[in-house]
Amino acid sequence: MKFINHSFSTGCFFTLCYSIEKRNQKTKKQKIFTDIFIKFAENKMIQLPVKVLMKKLYLSLLILVSALTYSQDILWEKSYGGKHADYLFDAIPTADYGFILAGSSLSDKTGNKTEDNHGDLDYWIWKMDEKGDPDWQKSFVGSGFDLLQSVKGTRDGGFILAGTSNSSEGFQKKEPCKGLADFWVIKLDARGEEQWQRTIGGNGQDELLCAFQVKDGGYILGGSSASGPIASNKLIENPVAVVKEDLFSKSEKTRGNMDYWIVKLNKEGVIE
Repeated sequence: MKFINHSFSTGCFFTLCYSIEKRNQKTKKQKIFTDIFIKFAENKMIQLPVKVLMKKLYLSLLILVSALTYSQDILWEKSYGGKHADYLFDAIPTADYGFILAGSSLSDKTGNKTEDNHGDLDYWIWKMDEKGDPDWQKSFVGSGFDLLQSVKGTRDGGFILAGTSNSSEGFQKKEPCKGLADFWVIKLDARGEEQWQRTIGGNGQDELLCAFQVKDGGYILGGSSASGPIASNKLIENPVAVVKEDLFSKSEKTRGNMDYWIVKLNKEGVIE
């Protein structure tokens, strides 16, 4: 059973409950994640689109993580954040019984954040162990607005990050923005090191909400799009090189204001 509840406050809170199940003598110490209850509390003033509001709301928002038993006894709680606004959008349990948190941050290297902010919002992920102690954290940034919406595990023990970016090429972002905002997906290994990334979009606004791995080892990306194809869907590698097609540009025109947009990638992150 899953329970998701939204309420409003001045901060951003995350609560995750898990049970410890003793099945038999052989697996007595094995911990089974049977039910996950996730509760997010958001500031009522901070709703998408959030870019302008977030620039003005320099709040020291708290990310509070509590692991509870079914009896509601608190096992531990931790706070993560810097001196500005830090937003948590997704969290999942990991194979080592820890957790990984995914969101975006406006904070510089303050509090327990270890990297400076660049531009606007940055992707920020935090891996913790079973007791909530930090394993590692990573920021993935461009020069603009980078909103990380989702993290999911992959078969190789790594992670796939999904979000939206209007950043140009620079810092960790390797490709320029194609329109107003694009899908930005990043594949990580188990230690949070980047394996590949893709910027996918059309000539307008595209918002990526989730990505997950499927049976063939590839990935499904799901989001919304107000884009059409880019007028000149060509890339020039250098002044004398042959012009080639941009394989990560949108191929269909929009059918209204905002459409569903589903993209299938192979295991190397190439559009099929």
